[in-house]
Amino acid sequence: MDDQPEWGHGIVPPDCDTAWMRYIKNLTIHDSAPLFLGKSENNWVSEKTQTLDFFLPDSPGVVRQAKWSHLVAVFRAEKDKLLKLSKLTSAAINPSNIEKQKVSLCCQVFCDETIAALETHSVTKEVSSDTVSFLKIITKFWKIVNCKSPSSHLRFRDSNRCPVYSVNDESLQFLEECSTLASFMDCVNSSIRIRSLTHDTSRSWKWVCCSLSALCHYLLTTVNYFRHDYVMLGFFQQDDLEEQFGHFRQSRGGCYYITYNDVSQTHNIDRTIQLLQQNFEVSSSEENHNCSVFCDETIAALETHSVTKEVSSDTVSFLKIITKFWKIVNCKSPSSHLRFRDSNRCPVYSVNDESLQFLEECSTLASFMDCVNSSIRIRSLTHDTSRSLEVGVLFTISFVPLTFYKSLIFLARFCHCWVFFNKMIWKNSLVTLDSLEADDII
Repeated sequence: MDDQPEWGHGIVPPDCDTAWMRYIKNLTIHDSAPLFLGKSENNWVSEKTQTLDFFLPDSPGVVRQAKWSHLVAVFRAEKDKLLKLSKLTSAAINPSNIEKQKVSLCCQVFCDETIAALETHSVTKEVSSDTVSFLKIITKFWKIVNCKSPSSHLRFRDSNRCPVYSVNDESLQFLEECSTLASFMDCVNSSIRIRSLTHDTSRSWKWVCCSLSALCHYLLTTVNYFRHDYVMLGFFQQDDLEEQFGHFRQSRGGCYYITYNDVSQTHNIDRTIQLLQQNFEVSSSEENHNCSVFCDETIAALETHSVTKEVSSDTVSFLKIITKFWKIVNCKSPSSHLRFRDSNRCPVYSVNDESLQFLEECSTLASFMDCVNSSIRIRSLTHDTSRSLEVGVLFTISFVPLTFYKSLIFLARFCHCWVFFNKMIWKNSLVTLDSLEADDII
C-alpha cells in the first residue's frame, strides 16, 4: 500500500471506474470493525504511558493528549455503585489478548455514554477535555462507517448515522480529516512507539478512510448500472463471516482456537439439520448420493407391488428415464458396466453410441417439461432445472467428438446434482446450497 497515491474525498483512484468489474481489478477495503476499533484500543492500552498524541481537525497545529488513565478513574469511581454514568466494565478497562479483539468491549469505551461520563463526573470533568475530544473523533468515525439502515439517523436522532447521499457529504469530509489524522498519529520509528499508533494501525485507518471515500464517489457519480442514490458504509464489513466463525466457536464449546476438523464437523451437523428439514430421506449408498427414489429397486417395487402395479405404469416409465440418465452421466469407471452387469453404466466409445442418443432425447424431454410461466408451475420442472439439463446435455454431445473421457467427466460433474434437484422439485421442496455436497458443485 505504500506505493498507492494519496487519494481521498472527491478524488477518484486509478481505474476506479472499473474497480468493481471482477475481470479487471477490485478495490481493497479493510474491515473497519475489528481492524480499527480493536487495534486503536489495543494501541492505546499497550502504549508505555497509555497516552496518544492527536490534533483536532479545526486546530491541526495544537497537539493534544488522550490518556487512558481518565477512563480508569471513571471506572474505579463507579464500579461499586448501582447507578453508573458509563458502560465501562473490568474487561473493557483491562482486556486480555482475546478480549482486545471484541468489538462489543471496544464500543464500551468509544460511545456517547463514556464521553458524557468523562464530561460530567467530578473525578475527570476538569482534566479530561483532550481525552473526550479523542473519544468523540473515534465514536463519530464508527457511527459513519457502521451505518446499515437508511433511517438509523432518525431512529437514534444522530446525524452521524445518516447514509452518504452526495460526494460533498459532511461524512466524506470527516473521513478525509481522519485520513490526515491517521498520518499524523503514525509511528515514525516502528521499533520505538511514543504516544502514537503502530504503523500498521495508522496505515489501515488511513486506507479505510481513503477507500470508503473513493467507493462513495464512484457509486454516487458513475453513469452505469452501479450508480446508487445513497451509500450505507456499514455493509462493507465482514460481519457475516465473523458471525459464522462465532457459530463454529460456540459449537465447539466456546473455544476460541478452532481447528479445521472442528469447522468440518460443525458444517456436517448444520448440513444434516437442513437435510432433515427438507423432509426427504438421507441415503448412504456406494455412490454417496441419495438415489433411494431413482433406482432399480423402486422401479421393481412399483411394478410388482399389488397396490401400484396396475396404476403406476407412467410413474415407472418416468423413473426409468431418470435412472437411466443418472447411470449414464455417473459413469466413473471403464468397467462399471461389468461390475454392476448394466449396459447403461458403460463408457461412451463412439459418437453414435446409444448413450448419446438417449441424452439427445433427454434434452428434448427437458424442453417439453420446462415451465412456460415461471410464476405458475403446473406439472412441470422449474425453468432453471430444465434449462440446466438441456444445456449440459447439448454441450456434452457437441464436445464428445473432441475427447470422450474428459467430456463424460464434465457431464457427470455438471449433472451430479440434477437427480437431487429433480427429486426435490418433484416433491415441491425448497432447495438450498447447503443441502448439496461440496463435491456436487462445479
